[in-house]
Amino acid sequence: MNGEIGFSFFVVVLSAICVGFGFALVAILRESSQRKRAERKLHDQIAALQALADENARLLDESKRRATEMAALQETTRDLAAQQQDLSTLLQTIVARATSLLAVPHGHMYLYDKQRGDLELVAASESFPLAIGTRLTLDVGMVGRVAQTRQPIFVDDYQSWENRSRQHATIPFTAVLQVPMLYQGDLVGVLGVEEIGSHTRKFAEADARLLTLFAAQAASIVHNARLFNETHTRAEQLALLYDAGLTLNRVLEPKTQLEFLFKIAVKALHADRATFYRYVAAEDTLHLEQSIGYPIKLQDKVHRLKFRVQASDGIAARVARDCVPFRAADLPADPNWIVVDASIRSGLWAPIQHEKQLLGVLSVFSATPDAFTPQDERLLVLFANQVSVAMENARLFAETTRRADEFAALYQTTRDLTIPQELGTLLETIALRAMTLLRSAGGGMYLYDAARDDLVVAVTTHPSTPVGTRLKMGEGMAGRVAQTRQPLIVDDYHTWSGRSPQYEGTPYTAVIEVPMLYSGELIGILVVEEIGNRDHKFTEEDARLLSLFAAQAAGVVHSRRLLEQTERRASHLAVLNRIASAVNYAPNLSELLQVTYGEINALIAHDTFFITLYNAATNELDYRIRVDEGIRHSPEIRQLAPSFTSVVIQTKKPVHIHDWEREKDLHPTPPLFGSMKPARSWLGVPMLVGETVVGVISVQSYRLNAFSVEEEQLLTTIAAQVAVVVEKARLLEGAQRHAREQSAIGNIARALNAAWDVRQAFPAIVAELTHLCACERVSLTLLNPARDQALFVALDSPRPELAQGTWLPLHATAAADDIRAGRIHLTPDLGGEVKFAGERALYEAGFRSRVNVPLVVGDQAIGSLNLASRQLNAFKPDQLPVLQQIANALAIAIENTRLFEEEQNRRTELDALYALSRVLTDTTDADAILDLALRHAVETMRVTFARAALLDGDEFVVRAARPIRALGRELGLGRREPVAAHPCCLRVLNQNAPMVVRSDDPNVTAFERELFFLDVAQTLCLVPLRAGERALGVLMLAEARGEEREPFNAEKLRLAHSIGDQVASALQRAELFAELENSYLQSVLSLANAVDAKDTYTAIHAERLAEMAVAVGGVLGLSARELEDVRYGALLHDIGKIGVPDAILQKPGPLTEPEWVEMRRHPEVGAQIIQPIPRLAGAALVVRHHHERYDGTGYPDRLAGQAIPLAARVLTVVDAYTAIVDKRVYKAACSHAHAIAEIRKHAGTQFDPRVVDAFLDSIRP
Repeated sequence: MNGEIGFSFFVVVLSAICVGFGFALVAILRESSQRKRAERKLHDQIAALQALADENARLLDESKRRATEMAALQETTRDLAAQQQDLSTLLQTIVARATSLLAVPHGHMYLYDKQRGDLELVAASESFPLAIGTRLTLDVGMVGRVAQTRQPIFVDDYQSWENRSRQHATIPFTAVLQVPMLYQGDLVGVLGVEEIGSHTRKFAEADARLLTLFAAQAASIVHNARLFNETHTRAEQLALLYDAGLTLNRVLEPKTQLEFLFKIAVKALHADRATFYRYVAAEDTLHLEQSIGYPIKLQDKVHRLKFRVQASDGIAARVARDCVPFRAADLPADPNWIVVDASIRSGLWAPIQHEKQLLGVLSVFSATPDAFTPQDERLLVLFANQVSVAMENARLFAETTRRADEFAALYQTTRDLTIPQELGTLLETIALRAMTLLRSAGGGMYLYDAARDDLVVAVTTHPSTPVGTRLKMGEGMAGRVAQTRQPLIVDDYHTWSGRSPQYEGTPYTAVIEVPMLYSGELIGILVVEEIGNRDHKFTEEDARLLSLFAAQAAGVVHSRRLLEQTERRASHLAVLNRIASAVNYAPNLSELLQVTYGEINALIAHDTFFITLYNAATNELDYRIRVDEGIRHSPEIRQLAPSFTSVVIQTKKPVHIHDWEREKDLHPTPPLFGSMKPARSWLGVPMLVGETVVGVISVQSYRLNAFSVEEEQLLTTIAAQVAVVVEKARLLEGAQRHAREQSAIGNIARALNAAWDVRQAFPAIVAELTHLCACERVSLTLLNPARDQALFVALDSPRPELAQGTWLPLHATAAADDIRAGRIHLTPDLGGEVKFAGERALYEAGFRSRVNVPLVVGDQAIGSLNLASRQLNAFKPDQLPVLQQIANALAIAIENTRLFEEEQNRRTELDALYALSRVLTDTTDADAILDLALRHAVETMRVTFARAALLDGDEFVVRAARPIRALGRELGLGRREPVAAHPCCLRVLNQNAPMVVRSDDPNVTAFERELFFLDVAQTLCLVPLRAGERALGVLMLAEARGEEREPFNAEKLRLAHSIGDQVASALQRAELFAELENSYLQSVLSLANAVDAKDTYTAIHAERLAEMAVAVGGVLGLSARELEDVRYGALLHDIGKIGVPDAILQKPGPLTEPEWVEMRRHPEVGAQIIQPIPRLAGAALVVRHHHERYDGTGYPDRLAGQAIPLAARVLTVVDAYTAIVDKRVYKAACSHAHAIAEIRKHAGTQFDPRVVDAFLDSIRP
């Protein structure tokens, strides 16, 4: 209020002063006429008044700001005192009010920790760079100095302040103001505000004074809030302790009590994690029993924790050893801290004791450093005491409950044992009742075997001592109890010197065993064990109680064993009677064996059953019936190998194994089958006919001592009954098999005789073989020794693995050596040969056994008959002779087929060569010869394409090419290449023998590969074309199929060579004919020159005529051959005038009719002269018809229109033009225009109009 009155008075005074100054200024202005000196003085006075006004304004602003600050301070203090907030929110609010009070963006607060003597950052603006919880000592930075001096400090540029702390060195503080928070002279903390970045704000003494006032008020509020929080916390803890006491009185179940106390402690101490370790005195270790708050990913790791006490293994072990609580403010810095959860920063431990006996350790943890106080420590000790009470109550409760259960169980057991039940179920019930009686989780029973004078496990709860395990009298606890017939108690079985080696490593701790006696006779031993719990000990009272129970149980067991023994003997007699009946009346061996299995299965408990027939000739075991754990498996044949069955066969005596683990020295091979688990018990008896073993009946079990001597005798009797029938059936089966084999051989022989090719008879062969033996795949392969490969020529069905037509390298099959040597290759298990590609393909296709039978002709193996089965060991040695007989018949048939096909191929080759020779004989043109030859080669040899390259000087020229089908690319027709660039072709010509080249041959150059194979072919056959000693060229036969398909075998190479010889001969003949033709042509040309000599104008006329006629033919689009006919026709068109007298040729006047008759004969005479030359056959027609007219009035044949050869029509127009424009002996020369007019005039009558147009186009400039 005083502040508001002072501020009003100040405003009034200032206003009065301003009014006085205003009147003075008006007076001065009225005296404007004074001198300049007076004016300057006036100006100085005005300036002074202005400065005074500015200062007054500044003071006014300062007063307003101070008034605002005081009002804000008062309002902030009132708000903070009025708000009900938790401590952290309150601290954050104080920082926010401080920054608002001084109009800065950033602020923070450190609180002083008396116990640690340092400062902790507890609140800060949102963008403050340091994390909440950061600690500073009192000698560090501005905060430490303010705390030490208890005086405000402010700096204008923190970065240049030399005493700044290392933690704040990288923060871009500029102006910083920090003041102490004091309450009644005690340091509560430090409050600071700061500018960060490029701000130019500077703090002043007034700011420090204002913030100090605010800090003093805030310190009082913080102090009161902290006291309130502590008081509230203590009240909550006392309430929780009260609730815990009520729960202990209300809840009797020990586990529930412990869990509740555990949760209450965690809640009272505001802990993040908590653990309870129970002390195991026998091991002197702490075992984790309960935990709270750990993440799922750490729970498994936490629950495996175990600490050794005397070794001080970790903090918990040290607390247990010293029995003293322990508080850790900074766990990561404690060397005894074993890190499980890295987020934990502080912890608290308290021992749990009862009457100075250690029971365990209770601990709580927090993710906050120094989270627990001495008061928390005392509280945890109180909780630990309550836990100890709960644990002792639990022990007493369990003891009382156990005694009550013991008497109830004894009564209930006596009732249960009077109910009729099977012996096995009865024994299990007795053992279970005994364990319940003594409240233990483990136990069992031994029965005494008087015949062997030992003990056998009848009931057990631990897999390391399975049912059937035998124990000698005097061995271990049970053996000693059986000898002394007195109870025996062992507190720690692991350290007991008399323990049996069979029980090494078992988890038993305390064990009690008592004899089961009936009328002084030992029936067995009853066992109760404690597993894992070393604290539990059996007492004499337990022994007395268990002995009473064992005496009652012994009488019941004795009675039940007598009853079952009587029933069992009756059953054995009934079984023998039924099997004897089956021996007499069963329709076949399989039915008898099935009856035998059914009877034995119903009588003898087992896991695996076998009836195995033995073939001494092949040394094989035929598993006719095999059942493993209730699953019936298919029959299977295996070679006899070391096993229990082989021992029975060799000794001809039963083999009875009670416990293979203990008898493995006598029987080193464990019995395996079906599930392939080692059997513990095994019983096998021989099936004997006289001294001959025909089979074995065996049973096995995964239990110990599963079979009795009685059951051994029963199996021996049954085996003797069945053996006689087995031998008779075997003799009958042998006779029937021999008959089937002979029938199959006969049927296959007839099928081969009825077919000219083995492949035609192959379905019948497959049918017989699949009927004869268990095979699912039959194939034939033929060997190619030159290529060291085998070709699959026949297969029973198309399959992807080794399909028909596949070439298999011999090194890719394990059977190669045997087949080449003419030996049978038998593979009982293909799995042993999968390293070979052929066998691997069959194995991956599902085949498991295979036999390869050689096909032999003379002393040479030509292939093999291959049979494969999906069963292991499908092919027997006694089947091999008949398979070899069948293979021999196939070999003879294949050889006959080969000879027949070879003869047929030879005939086909001769026919093809004869047909080619006839065609080539009628052809004298080299290109036609090559075209015919290539077409014949492609069609006969079925190659992809064929080409012919002829030598032309030092170049090869591709003169002809023919594909078997459209290839989608050019074949290089007309291509020229230097001879030197083709070493392969030169080598073929020099060797004068065909050569097969592959595209991947390293001797083939890249240039040759591109030229020859054309990115299409895989294999190329080069055939030389030679005429005597003269090389003409090379025939190239290309095949797109790979060499593995054998595109060029010996027969095809022979045929290709023959074709090459014929082509070379035809080319030589064509060459000779061309020479003869050229000679005749020269003679004709000479004759034409002679005619020219008689008539000078004719020579000029013929040469010019030929040029003009070819030009017209070009306009008409005539082919090269037609243009050649036009040219020769023009040159020789007047050769027939050789027979016309000179008087007529050179007559200057008109010719008479007889003279015209003579003159008109010259076209016919000229055609007759040149017609014998094939090359001039077309020109002969031009010569004959070049005087025909388009309207049909010409000579010699009066042809009209299109009937006149086009070349002759061309020559007619050109000849008429030259006749008009040239000077003749009988007329003068006419002009070009006159000639053109005449030709146009007679177009359509004398001349072909289309030719006239072409002629005019050809002479147009």
